[in-house]
Amino acid sequence: KDKVESEKEPELDEIAYFTRPHKVEGLADKHVTEIAAGSNYCYALVGDTNQLFSWGMGYNYVLGSREEDNLSEPTLVHPMQFHNNRVKQIGTGSQHVVVLTTNSTDADSLLPAFVADLRPTVEVKEKNKLEQ
Repeated sequence: KDKVESEKEPELDEIAYFTRPHKVEGLADKHVTEIAAGSNYCYALVGDTNQLFSWGMGYNYVLGSREEDNLSEPTLVHPMQFHNNRVKQIGTGSQHVVVLTTNSTDADSLLPAFVADLRPTVEVKEKNKLEQ
């Protein structure tokens, strides 16, 4: 019985269902430039060092650790994933994470503007479907 209890995961009360914002001690000494939160997990970007941290419930590999383990403290996402590309933006959903990167070495670079208008292409395809 003792062995089974010791193998249980640590208490997860501090991970999910926050009722108010609070300081994340594991990031207190970092200059966090962006935070993103999914259902039961978070990501934090330290922009000047391009370090990305994740913590929370790790179901479906949402923490980028290649494991489904829960992480109660911010943990560095493997740096090789962003070795040649700076992280510019993080988007989270209930069971997924999207990290937008750029290959620019300039930390202040802006993302390129998306100028292509796809509506005419979609409209032509829809019109062709109707005509068939």
